[in-house]
Amino acid sequence: SVPSGLAGLVGMVRNWSFTLFFCMSELWGDVCLGLLFWGFANDSTSLVDAPTLYPLFGVGANVAQALGGAALKIFSGQSG
Repeated sequence: SVPSGLAGLVGMVRNWSFTLFFCMSELWGDVCLGLLFWGFANDSTSLVDAPTLYPLFGVGANVAQALGGAALKIFSGQSG
């Protein structure tokens, strides 16, 4: 008998195709936006400027993600 805490994991393994579809659909947006962003960065940045600007782009993306989460929390009216 499987412990009750593992019932969800067993259900995921039994329905592996739905689990895989859910994981891929959740990742799709992040992967596509990342590819579009870096494709735009490659098109708009020269090879000479790339070593200087790419780390700034990476830091900017992380800061924007944090600020976006904070802004979403403020504008949605939720606390905590």
